[in-house]
Amino acid sequence: MQSSLYPTFESEEEQIMRLSRETAAADAERARASSTDGMVDGLAHMFPEIDREVLTILLASHDGQAERVVEELTMSGAPPMQRVGESDDALALEQLQEEQELAEAVRLSTVDRYVSRVARVRAANEAKREHRLATMGLVPPVEREVSAGRPIEPV
Repeated sequence: MQSSLYPTFESEEEQIMRLSRETAAADAERARASSTDGMVDGLAHMFPEIDREVLTILLASHDGQAERVVEELTMSGAPPMQRVGESDDALALEQLQEEQELAEAVRLSTVDRYVSRVARVRAANEAKREHRLATMGLVPPVEREVSAGRPIEPV
Protein backbone atom coordinates (compact mmCIF):
# COMPACT_ATOMS: atom_id res chain seq x y z
CA MET A 1 0.00 0.00 0.00
CA GLN A 2 1.41 3.34 -1.04
CA SER A 3 0.85 6.38 1.13
CA SER A 4 0.57 9.96 -0.05
CA LEU A 5 3.77 10.72 1.85
CA TYR A 6 5.82 8.95 -0.79
CA PRO A 7 6.24 10.32 -4.30
CA THR A 8 4.64 8.40 -7.14
CA PHE A 9 6.84 7.32 -10.01
CA GLU A 10 5.81 6.87 -13.61
CA SER A 11 6.35 3.50 -15.13
CA GLU A 12 8.52 3.25 -18.22
CA GLU A 13 5.44 2.86 -20.42
CA GLU A 14 3.80 5.94 -18.90
CA GLN A 15 6.97 7.97 -19.47
CA ILE A 16 7.16 6.83 -23.09
CA MET A 17 3.48 7.72 -23.67
CA ARG A 18 3.89 11.14 -22.03
CA LEU A 19 7.01 11.90 -24.09
CA SER A 20 5.37 10.78 -27.32
CA ARG A 21 2.33 13.04 -26.63
CA GLU A 22 4.63 15.98 -25.89
CA THR A 23 6.68 15.32 -29.03
CA ALA A 24 3.56 15.03 -31.20
CA ALA A 25 2.19 18.28 -29.78
CA ALA A 26 5.50 20.06 -30.42
CA ASP A 27 5.68 18.71 -33.99
CA ALA A 28 2.11 19.84 -34.69
CA GLU A 29 2.87 23.30 -33.29
CA ARG A 30 6.02 23.57 -35.47
CA ALA A 31 4.12 22.48 -38.59
CA ARG A 32 1.31 24.95 -37.86
CA ALA A 33 3.79 27.78 -37.25
CA SER A 34 5.69 27.13 -40.49
CA SER A 35 2.51 26.97 -42.58
CA THR A 36 1.19 30.10 -40.86
CA ASP A 37 4.45 31.94 -41.63
CA GLY A 38 4.07 31.08 -45.32
CA MET A 39 0.48 32.31 -45.35
CA VAL A 40 1.45 35.51 -43.52
CA ASP A 41 4.21 36.06 -46.13
CA GLY A 42 1.63 35.74 -48.92
CA LEU A 43 -0.79 38.09 -47.16
CA ALA A 44 2.01 40.59 -46.47
CA HIS A 45 2.85 40.55 -50.19
CA MET A 46 -0.81 41.24 -51.08
CA PHE A 47 -1.30 43.85 -48.36
CA PRO A 48 2.06 45.57 -47.79
CA GLU A 49 0.42 48.45 -45.90
CA ILE A 50 -0.80 46.12 -43.12
CA ASP A 51 1.56 45.07 -40.33
CA ARG A 52 2.64 41.39 -40.24
CA GLU A 53 1.49 41.12 -36.62
CA VAL A 54 -2.00 42.29 -37.61
CA LEU A 55 -2.06 39.76 -40.47
CA THR A 56 -1.01 37.01 -38.05
CA ILE A 57 -3.82 37.94 -35.66
CA LEU A 58 -6.35 38.05 -38.51
CA LEU A 59 -5.16 34.66 -39.76
CA ALA A 60 -5.51 33.15 -36.28
CA SER A 61 -9.00 34.63 -35.89
CA HIS A 62 -10.04 33.01 -39.19
CA ASP A 63 -8.71 29.55 -38.21
CA GLY A 64 -5.73 29.80 -40.55
CA GLN A 65 -7.87 30.30 -43.68
CA ALA A 66 -6.05 32.90 -45.75
CA GLU A 67 -8.89 33.21 -48.27
CA ARG A 68 -11.25 34.41 -45.54
CA VAL A 69 -8.67 36.99 -44.41
CA VAL A 70 -8.26 38.24 -47.99
CA GLU A 71 -12.03 38.42 -48.39
CA GLU A 72 -12.42 40.37 -45.15
CA LEU A 73 -9.63 42.79 -46.04
CA THR A 74 -10.94 43.41 -49.55
CA MET A 75 -14.57 43.71 -48.44
CA SER A 76 -13.83 45.88 -45.39
CA GLY A 77 -13.38 48.98 -47.53
CA ALA A 78 -10.64 50.28 -45.29
CA PRO A 79 -9.03 53.32 -46.86
CA PRO A 80 -5.53 52.68 -48.19
CA MET A 81 -2.58 54.49 -46.66
CA GLN A 82 -1.67 57.56 -48.72
CA ARG A 83 1.88 58.06 -49.81
CA VAL A 84 3.48 61.48 -49.73
CA GLY A 85 3.60 63.21 -53.10
CA GLU A 86 1.20 60.97 -55.03
CA SER A 87 -1.96 62.35 -56.59
CA ASP A 88 -5.41 60.93 -55.96
CA ASP A 89 -5.67 59.75 -59.59
CA ALA A 90 -2.42 57.79 -59.37
CA LEU A 91 -3.53 56.22 -56.08
CA ALA A 92 -6.94 55.35 -57.50
CA LEU A 93 -5.36 53.78 -60.59
CA GLU A 94 -2.90 51.80 -58.47
CA GLN A 95 -5.68 50.64 -56.14
CA LEU A 96 -7.81 49.59 -59.12
CA GLN A 97 -4.91 47.58 -60.58
CA GLU A 98 -4.28 45.89 -57.21
CA GLU A 99 -7.98 45.02 -56.86
CA GLN A 100 -8.03 43.55 -60.38
CA GLU A 101 -4.91 41.48 -59.67
CA LEU A 102 -6.40 40.24 -56.41
CA ALA A 103 -9.73 39.40 -58.06
CA GLU A 104 -7.88 37.46 -60.78
CA ALA A 105 -5.82 35.58 -58.17
CA VAL A 106 -8.95 34.63 -56.23
CA ARG A 107 -10.70 33.58 -59.46
CA LEU A 108 -7.75 31.40 -60.47
CA SER A 109 -7.62 29.87 -57.00
CA THR A 110 -11.33 29.04 -57.21
CA VAL A 111 -10.93 27.56 -60.69
CA ASP A 112 -7.97 25.44 -59.56
CA ARG A 113 -9.94 24.11 -56.59
CA TYR A 114 -12.92 23.34 -58.84
CA VAL A 115 -10.77 21.52 -61.40
CA SER A 116 -9.02 19.44 -58.73
CA ARG A 117 -12.36 18.55 -57.11
CA VAL A 118 -13.82 17.48 -60.46
CA ALA A 119 -10.75 15.31 -61.09
CA ARG A 120 -11.08 13.67 -57.65
CA VAL A 121 -14.81 13.01 -58.15
CA ARG A 122 -14.20 11.54 -61.61
CA ALA A 123 -11.45 9.29 -60.30
CA ALA A 124 -13.66 8.12 -57.42
CA ASN A 125 -16.56 7.43 -59.81
CA GLU A 126 -14.26 5.50 -62.15
CA ALA A 127 -12.94 3.43 -59.24
CA LYS A 128 -16.51 2.64 -58.12
CA ARG A 129 -17.46 1.66 -61.66
CA GLU A 130 -14.45 -0.64 -62.00
CA HIS A 131 -15.21 -2.18 -58.61
CA ARG A 132 -18.85 -2.86 -59.59
CA LEU A 133 -17.76 -4.42 -62.87
CA ALA A 134 -15.13 -6.54 -61.08
CA THR A 135 -17.69 -7.82 -58.54
CA MET A 136 -19.91 -8.89 -61.43
CA GLY A 137 -16.96 -10.58 -63.11
CA LEU A 138 -16.88 -8.17 -66.05
CA VAL A 139 -13.95 -6.33 -67.60
CA PRO A 140 -14.22 -2.58 -68.19
CA PRO A 141 -14.40 -1.65 -71.88
CA VAL A 142 -11.26 -0.48 -73.61
CA GLU A 143 -11.27 3.23 -74.35
CA ARG A 144 -9.64 4.13 -77.65
CA GLU A 145 -8.57 7.44 -79.06
CA VAL A 146 -9.18 6.25 -82.62
CA SER A 147 -11.74 3.75 -83.84
CA ALA A 148 -10.49 0.40 -85.08
CA GLY A 149 -12.64 0.60 -88.21
CA ARG A 150 -12.70 2.88 -91.23
CA PRO A 151 -13.45 6.52 -90.53
CA ILE A 152 -16.97 7.62 -91.44
CA GLU A 153 -16.95 10.04 -94.33
CA PRO A 154 -19.74 12.56 -94.94
CA VAL A 155 -21.87 11.95 -98.01
